Amino acid sequence: MASFQNSKNTLLPLLTPLFFLFLTFSTITNGRVTERTFQLPAVEKKTHISFYFNEVIAGAPNATDFIVAGPNKTSYAFTDVTVYDDPMRETEDLNSLLLGRVQGLVAYTSMVDLSAITLENIVFTTGKYEGSTLSILGWLPNITDWIERPVVGGTGYFRLARGSVFTKILTISDTTYVVKFDLHVLHY
Repeated sequence: MASFQNSKNTLLPLLTPLFFLFLTFSTITNGRVTERTFQLPAVEKKTHISFYFNEVIAGAPNATDFIVAGPNKTSYAFTDVTVYDDPMRETEDLNSLLLGRVQGLVAYTSMVDLSAITLENIVFTTGKYEGSTLSILGWLPNITDWIERPVVGGTGYFRLARGSVFTKILTISDTTYVVKFDLHVLHY
């Protein structure tokens, strides 16, 4: 019994790195872990994509944006954190082709204005990029002109993505607004 106990203690340090190596080269698909190979093509690609999202502000019917943290959870102000899951469409029209979702969070970090830090995942659910994602992280100043933020990663078609996204609020009302996204991405 003692020799078996010692062999378990000896094997554990050897097997642990192998387990994490397996996880490194695996992905989870529909709840199942599947093995993936990681090969980069010889040539880096450049992709330009434009799309629109329509956000319905917290408190309105069918809201896609919710304040989840903050002192009173009723206004967009310093210390508030919002999460959202907005439809991503081909045009400004709510009936245009649904390309995927823009999912993310905003943390209002300025005591002077509504400037914030944003974290967004662009999730493609149809078309050429179906199953792929892009990740955006950056400062969102309180302006209505074009805003530039960095693309910091991607998956699938956009593996190892980097680039810039330019966004602009096109229309705004008491309960909704439409934002245009203009993405310029380098990827493999």
